[in-house]
Amino acid sequence: NQVPSTNSPHNYKMSSSDNTDSNISTDDGKAEFAALAYSRSLNKAEQHSDLNIFTSIDKSIDVTLLPKGRLSGMTIALKDSIHSTGLPNTAGTPALKNFIPTEDAPAIKRLKDEGAIIFGKTNMHELAFGITSNNAHFGAVRNPHDRSRFSGGSSGGSAAAVAARIVQAAIAGDTGGSIRIPSALCGAIGFRPSPGRYPDEGITPISLTRDVIGPVSLNMSDITLLDSVLAARPEITKPANLTDLRLGVARDPYYIDLNPEIATAMDAALGTLRSKGVTIVEMCLPEISEL
Repeated sequence: NQVPSTNSPHNYKMSSSDNTDSNISTDDGKAEFAALAYSRSLNKAEQHSDLNIFTSIDKSIDVTLLPKGRLSGMTIALKDSIHSTGLPNTAGTPALKNFIPTEDAPAIKRLKDEGAIIFGKTNMHELAFGITSNNAHFGAVRNPHDRSRFSGGSSGGSAAAVAARIVQAAIAGDTGGSIRIPSALCGAIGFRPSPGRYPDEGITPISLTRDVIGPVSLNMSDITLLDSVLAARPEITKPANLTDLRLGVARDPYYIDLNPEIATAMDAALGTLRSKGVTIVEMCLPEISEL
């Protein structure tokens, strides 16, 4: 019942660089790799069914019929508020349990056009209105690292699916932290893009101005690759010049009553950023607590 180590034979990683490997650069190689990845995800979903991650899984995908593209062999889970043809879109509420979209969200179509395997839909806080993913109707999403703890929300199932290495990546949604919070609690990388970077149609809404979708993975290679596909832009490969970056740290209110272990980890991370040339700007923003 433990989260498998990165050395497990059932773990796999495919990034933009892996996908150009000579062994999987041909269509036959990509199809074989995709079949293996899909089978592994099905097995892992069964092994970790007690985490209550998925509201639905597509168990009948013929990977040989998928397009051969940059995402061939990548299994991706979707938060259950993002439309994918033929899969229920409950948004975590029984009121929508019978809603099955007949069209893909435009962003998801971009993933499918590049060969992504849309593995299933993930459990979430009801209507994305909370940060625990303790769903009264579909059950709580457990944290893969400690089943006695929650996974965060509202995209808890998406982050947990990645952290448990059931899928290589997930697409989640964020209005006020719903990608970033569960990713942090589950030890994954969650990217919230600027509004408008990706198409936002075909998503159960909360806010017309703040809703975005974004990728979750365990490595930045996958994040930049998925960002490129979702945004229909060239992949970002050149590292940023960190000496030009000024990063504000609002200890008031964010460090108030902060767990000492978390504070230590935060300060260590800030120290690493400083050593790489980032300018850390200490600041106070007490008015945030009033929002």
